[in-house]
Amino acid sequence: MAILSETQPSTSFRPGFAPSFVKRSLRRPAALSTSGPVSTVTTIDIGGHPQYTVVNSATNTFYSVDMYALLSVIDGATNQITTQFKADPKPQAQSQGMAVNEMSNTIYVCNWWDFELGVIDGATNTVTTQVSLDGATCWGAVVNTRTNMIFVSINGSSGGVAVVNGATNKLVKVIPMGVGSYYIAVNAETNLVYTVIYDGARSGFHLYVLDGSTYEITTRIPLDINSCGVAVNPLTNTVYTTSLLDSAVQVIDGATNRVTGSITVGGYPQVVVVSPNLNRLYTANYFDNTVSVIDGNSNTVLQTVSVGQGPEGICTDTATGVLYVANTYGGTLTVLQDNGQPG
Repeated sequence: MAILSETQPSTSFRPGFAPSFVKRSLRRPAALSTSGPVSTVTTIDIGGHPQYTVVNSATNTFYSVDMYALLSVIDGATNQITTQFKADPKPQAQSQGMAVNEMSNTIYVCNWWDFELGVIDGATNTVTTQVSLDGATCWGAVVNTRTNMIFVSINGSSGGVAVVNGATNKLVKVIPMGVGSYYIAVNAETNLVYTVIYDGARSGFHLYVLDGSTYEITTRIPLDINSCGVAVNPLTNTVYTTSLLDSAVQVIDGATNRVTGSITVGGYPQVVVVSPNLNRLYTANYFDNTVSVIDGNSNTVLQTVSVGQGPEGICTDTATGVLYVANTYGGTLTVLQDNGQPG
């Protein structure tokens, strides 16, 4: 495993639950334009504490899960909730990340309290099975639809990635990495998996790059303090990570594994998503109650959009330009529309 360098000592905070002093120490962006290509469509009141959201573009269906495993299913044509049910029926259930396989119409929910990955049939909206992660809590998940493999960021005796076969719903392998694992992404074109890992106070945060075929760690890339979210644009082979305390997005060249730039966004950006066709990315800024809209060509913020209270999860339907933002402390989903042309 090639180690490029080490970062300075760091302190780790759980995203969404930062101490009060963290908010006062955030790097703040300059005033940004509220006009631009993204407009607000509506707000959906779903109750609870929605944390994460994903979309199945093939069925035009959005899914949002709250911290107590309540899964909401939303019709993308009407923005109406069609059903709500527990992704994990256990009384103590708590959930975090999600993923969707559009090819099989299957939804995956990280039931971190029970050390399981929930598997849901998108046609019937029923939980079909729970995949045991061998005693590890799961934070985020991503699917490579070309290989039907699910990669799950986990935290047990150490951080790492669990690999689940989507055809059999069986755990294939656990790859240990560092102390703690955060969000995860995959480039289906290269079959490379990226996950943000906390390597301890002496080493800080790194982006681990995993070969999706051999399950070998190919390299790790030093990141800013308290990095969290990660996303990939497969068309440009560019990787993006969020830095919570720096209120920034780091830009990484997927060919060279080098950090090529940094973009200042809103306060405490947890999740970043990419629209490859538009070459745009969007961050959910937890402390500012905003979404930053970023041009992937120039690496500049085009617009800042106000959303609900405590935005944590965000997803985009790349076919329609619709975005759903999960506002954790507002109990709502903000629906946005990107009407812009590709950058």
